Amino acid sequence: MIETVSTWFQTLSQREKILVAVAGLLSAVVIIVLSAIGLINAITAKQEEYFAALDRRAQIERRVAEMAKAKTVQQAVGGPLQTIIAQSAAEAGFALDRADAPRPDIVDIAMAKAKPRALMTWLNGWEAQGIVVQKIDIKAANDGTISMTASLARPGS
Repeated sequence: MIETVSTWFQTLSQREKILVAVAGLLSAVVIIVLSAIGLINAITAKQEEYFAALDRRAQIERRVAEMAKAKTVQQAVGGPLQTIIAQSAAEAGFALDRADAPRPDIVDIAMAKAKPRALMTWLNGWEAQGIVVQKIDIKAANDGTISMTASLARPGS
């Protein structure tokens, strides 16, 4: 087969040989460029998949760390939940009108006046420690404060 192509090429005029060589060279360049583009697209797609996997891993590691922290804090936050919540509210400057414990791991609280931002920060601090807000009822007052009733519980309650 190579001999047939070689014989055919030898029978061409000088001008035709140049045209066939240029056509072959251009074909080779097109094949190389298209292959490179395909390779670059494949690499880019794999990089995107890799970065998405890294994001998923970071989210999973963050959740695991939060769960471990919540478990550690939950173990550290021992004793009656009612006492712990009442002490924390007093330390944060909140006056609890009511702090009842219908069960050992659930506390129903009520506050007549609190600043919204401070109260939400206090409640978020409890959630970071593994104490969840099961129910909450917040009412706005005319003086820029709020009144709140809530039920806080340890997980699994």
